[in-house]
Amino acid sequence: MIETLKKLAALLLGEQAKIDPPQGGRDSVLLNFQTLKEGKKIDIPWTRGRALPGVLIFGKSGSGKTSGPGRTIARALLDKKMGGLVLCAKTEEGDTWAAWANEAGRAGDVVRVVADGPHRLNILDYENQQHGATTLSIVALLMLLGEAAGGADRKDDDWLGMVKTLLTNAVDLCRLAGVTIRFETILALVQDANTWEPLHALAKERDLTESQRKDLAICAHYWGEEWLMMPDKTKGSIKATLLPIVSPLSRGELRELFSTDTTVTPEATFAGKIIIIDLPIKKFDIAGKLAAVGWKLAWQRAVERRGSAGAEAPAFMWADEFQNFVTSRDADFCLTARASGGLMVLLTQGLPGIWHAFGGKARGEAPAEILLGNLPTKIFCANDDHATNEWAQRLIGKRLQMRANTSSGYNFSQGGGGGSGGSGSSEQMDFIIETNIFQKLSQGGSESRKVVTAILVTGKELPPNGEMFCKVGFKQN
Repeated sequence: MIETLKKLAALLLGEQAKIDPPQGGRDSVLLNFQTLKEGKKIDIPWTRGRALPGVLIFGKSGSGKTSGPGRTIARALLDKKMGGLVLCAKTEEGDTWAAWANEAGRAGDVVRVVADGPHRLNILDYENQQHGATTLSIVALLMLLGEAAGGADRKDDDWLGMVKTLLTNAVDLCRLAGVTIRFETILALVQDANTWEPLHALAKERDLTESQRKDLAICAHYWGEEWLMMPDKTKGSIKATLLPIVSPLSRGELRELFSTDTTVTPEATFAGKIIIIDLPIKKFDIAGKLAAVGWKLAWQRAVERRGSAGAEAPAFMWADEFQNFVTSRDADFCLTARASGGLMVLLTQGLPGIWHAFGGKARGEAPAEILLGNLPTKIFCANDDHATNEWAQRLIGKRLQMRANTSSGYNFSQGGGGGSGGSGSSEQMDFIIETNIFQKLSQGGSESRKVVTAILVTGKELPPNGEMFCKVGFKQN
């Protein structure tokens, strides 16, 4: 095995047999995956058309998924002068991406959002400024943030409905009053029964349409009567669901970043900027998670607003430990991202993490399948997770295969005995690969000459043998 890995490493650095891909447009090559045939390295072109709307990389901790295929893809996107959004789960990711950008000559394109930095995005006000923005579209964003805040512990639909009603009346009141929508304003409305009255007075002084006046009356009824008269137990349950969404972004440094003014928007990625949300979850916990998910949701909406115009100038989103940033919106985004030029690069250890993020296997298996099914490129690095490996096995599929069979026996009887046996083969439908192949993949490091091996699946026939999957190698640098 070690000799085979050494040979693969040497070939990855040596001569190769090339397949010239078509050039231009959706057929332009982002990078070449590399495999072997008869001792020669073969390039597998990964074109823009094949890449959109994204790639999912599986691998256990230490499998080399980030330093191998992750880094290879990141450098390819950087070399193509593509802009993108980087979400950080680990404390070192911001530095890692800054270094990658510097290696690619892109240091000047980096916009690093840090706790005490100058780059800010008032997410709610930014959404409100978009053409066609509505109260309901802003509330939908807040509810998606609620998914990130709650994870597998989401409340029942009845409570979420009450939270949605409160948010609708809070956002509507801010919009009718003509004030900037901020997380801290929503928080104040929930915590102080008198906060709504000054906003209501401001709204009454404005030149509202008849429809807006009716909306204002609904808001006044909610805050002046329904909310005040609501039983404390019910009100407490609504607060318990809502406060984890708005409270972390309404205080301290994160209030300055997400509830004041705006200095950078997701559209900067369309001009080649690399926006690193360097508020890692390992350091900022739920606040860092909400910040990253908020930026992700704003970026996804910005990509979709571009429509087909974005297909010729794709932008990427990178999320290692992707299970930390999942929302139900991701599956929907994949359905439209190809046409609008949104390319997601997602890395995670296995399926159970994604199921958990969607609310557990029973609730999360269906949306996870939609999400995974619409990401055409999948890369499987070394993994011990049975659910993930079995899913990959089913994805690659079955075919008719010859299986050998043998039989033997011995007849014990009084006065003597005899043996019998036979062998043969039969054709049967069986899985193309065994799940243990994923446990045997190289994880990089010095013992394998810094080569990470993985199984590539793209849904297309791949060289060198016309299969729907292929074993590929990545050099760690």
